[in-house]
Amino acid sequence: MKDQKKAPERTSRETVVQSGDEIEGQNARISRYSKAKKDADSHRQFIEEHVNDQIYSERERAELVSMNEKLCSCGNYLLFHHYYTVGKVRLAKAHFCKKHLLCPLCAIRRGAKGVRVHLESFLHLKGQNPKINASLVTLTVKNGPDLLERFKHLQGGVKKANQRMRNARRRPTYSGEFSKFLGYVGSYEVKKGKNSKMWHPHCHMIVLHDRPLDQEKLSQEWAEIMGDSFIVDISPLQHPENPAADFCEVFKYAVKFSSMETGELLEAFFILKGKPLLFSGGILRGVKIPEELTDNLLEDLPYLELMYRYTESGYSLTETKRIEP
Repeated sequence: MKDQKKAPERTSRETVVQSGDEIEGQNARISRYSKAKKDADSHRQFIEEHVNDQIYSERERAELVSMNEKLCSCGNYLLFHHYYTVGKVRLAKAHFCKKHLLCPLCAIRRGAKGVRVHLESFLHLKGQNPKINASLVTLTVKNGPDLLERFKHLQGGVKKANQRMRNARRRPTYSGEFSKFLGYVGSYEVKKGKNSKMWHPHCHMIVLHDRPLDQEKLSQEWAEIMGDSFIVDISPLQHPENPAADFCEVFKYAVKFSSMETGELLEAFFILKGKPLLFSGGILRGVKIPEELTDNLLEDLPYLELMYRYTESGYSLTETKRIEP
């Protein structure tokens, strides 16, 4: 592998989801989008420089050329509606490549969508059953040189844990820790050790439960499932009064995937493309993340159209138009 571009800065939880949709947060939102678009351009430039490297097959080269074209046009403009009578701003139109594994801008938008729909489901379920609690759970797998093998091993472990959760509904006598899982939503994170060059996939989950989770017992059960891995982590919500921030802790990993160094990112992309990096089960199963990356608009309100166009220095407001309903 040739020299790789420097990895973008570590993604914060605020990067994943918009800071609400209030007009006061618009400048910060545009700054985040500008940085994401610049990082996408960095990936695109790397592809242009290395598309003919021998490490890529003919099929991969053709795919890189296609992806490069999509990255080039992605997010060149953003059209917002500023509903000035209520102080809200919504993204109304934009062209997105929807290559969220490679494009940080699309990853931000998809992550924000994921947070919103799953948070709504959690709050609805908790409203129906106040005994439901949520915890942050991390499941790991032993490092290895083969990313696909390690990923499939981890994915298989999650599926077996899910089966134990389902079996507990049929067999009330089962008392394992996974029997306490009422539902969950999670994402896979992929890292490569700088020194070891070993791949380290693991997953982060929001788990809904109505009984306390025991980390030591969960570790023992995870080791029983995996055979070579036992490290897990359970943490209570850090913001129980505002769980959106905790849900971001899960969905931000969809953004972090696209923030790896470009060469390693492309290596992981060709191995994991088409594989679900977000997953859910139990009472959160079936919650769908909308494909459309723009926002839901408000009806029957006047608004200002805010047109932002991207240049090398970032997004700038180029046009404003008042629209009456």
